[in-house]
Amino acid sequence: MYWKSSETLQAEWAEAIYTLCYSKPHFEAVGWWDLADYGGHFWPNGGLPHKDFSRKQSYPRLLALKQSWDLPRKLTRREHETMRALAVLAMIPMLSSL
Repeated sequence: MYWKSSETLQAEWAEAIYTLCYSKPHFEAVGWWDLADYGGHFWPNGGLPHKDFSRKQSYPRLLALKQSWDLPRKLTRREHETMRALAVLAMIPMLSSL
């Protein structure tokens, strides 16, 4: 997908795909190919933050999903792996301050 035309479309797609994968027990993890927008990527403009690490609409949408999945119970392996993949999102603000 080429997301340059619509951050809203990227955010809706990301939320839908992560929600779908989270709902299926045969998915153990979900990843994001190119974390930020910078040259040489497989998906042009497919990152969660812009090249300067400012957040796109997808970032808060996926963080909201992560928060909604934080339940007071032991996570399954699939849930644990999904949460670990989404934990990368929480590191973006730290990386942008370097």
